[in-house]
Amino acid sequence: YIPLQATYSGTLEEATFDLQRQIRDFFESRDTDLRDPKVSLLLGDAGSGKSVFIRQLHQQLCKDFKPDDPIPLWIPLPELDSPF
Repeated sequence: YIPLQATYSGTLEEATFDLQRQIRDFFESRDTDLRDPKVSLLLGDAGSGKSVFIRQLHQQLCKDFKPDDPIPLWIPLPELDSPF
């Protein structure tokens, strides 16, 4: 697995960052109200590694899980008969 590098806007001129670290920091920060859930949208070209990245991130979150942490849940929508 090669860790993904990302940008906020998708422009080639923008500096890249480590996507896994940024996503983990985003979801681990506790500075928001629990009634206002955090949501992140991951966009990329077909074949850019989004699905592989999410599977790897989910595995890592499950491995690092502690009792007071939110439960990492991954639902592969394309595999459901009726995802809606």
